[in-house]
Amino acid sequence: MVWERFTLTGRNIKPKATIRKGGQIGLNNAVINKYKLDKFKYVVLFIDKEQKKIGIKPTNDEQEEGVRKLRLSKYGASIPAKNFIELYRLEQIKKRKLNCIWDRKDNMLVAEFSE
Repeated sequence: MVWERFTLTGRNIKPKATIRKGGQIGLNNAVINKYKLDKFKYVVLFIDKEQKKIGIKPTNDEQEEGVRKLRLSKYGASIPAKNFIELYRLEQIKKRKLNCIWDRKDNMLVAEFSE
């Protein structure tokens, strides 16, 4: 038998996003590690209002239209998104943890929300 040490205490292992007060979208470390977002400096935000999904497409092209800085920290990352949150009235989902998956077709992170 080979024992494997579990060392991820205090960390969430499920990829999650949150809408934070102050107008930021937060991503936990699980998102950054699982989808290798630390290799990118920027993101572009999308929304599917009918299916209630937020799309976060990573990029290193600072000239891409709608680009936002991806701010990495030891706890995950944040994206300045105040206008996005206000325009699409996402304030009501603040502080809720949104499940994240990788959309291979569109090559972006997708966070699902419901009202």
